[in-house]
Amino acid sequence: MRLAFALLLCAGPAAADIFITRHADKRDAKDDASTLSARGFRRAQDLRRVLSSVPLKAVYCTEYVRSAQTAAPVAKSHGLAPIVTPYDDLAGLVKALRTRPAREDVLVVGHSDTIPGLLKELGVAEPVTIASDDYDNLFIVAPSSGAAGFHRLHYGAAPTGPKR
Repeated sequence: MRLAFALLLCAGPAAADIFITRHADKRDAKDDASTLSARGFRRAQDLRRVLSSVPLKAVYCTEYVRSAQTAAPVAKSHGLAPIVTPYDDLAGLVKALRTRPAREDVLVVGHSDTIPGLLKELGVAEPVTIASDDYDNLFIVAPSSGAAGFHRLHYGAAPTGPKR
């Protein structure tokens, strides 16, 4: 996985890439206001590691605590303050992303029910669904005037316990 991701990054994007992920694992799957679980915090650190070599210029998250907790390690490691966008303002987020300066890579931390619409608005033709227990997607979108360039990767939470 690391090699494939590195090859994607080394290809030299012609335009800015938008990295999009769902918030990490929730403590309580039935509680909409839930914070991250221990596994979710590990996954947020793993996301920080995966994106450590990407020159991000902005990190977007929603007002939900789990979204902010997922975005925080990445933002901190890049010296950025997360930009909070309302969960239900897809049009505002799309406008903010489209008006960013050219060649500025950004991260968006969203939700299983907001990411498919965001991808569609950014020009991704492939329909995307995210299961309620699926937290390991990392979408990379290169918007263009036509169909957007699109990659779907997966990353995992750091393992716990002794290495074997």
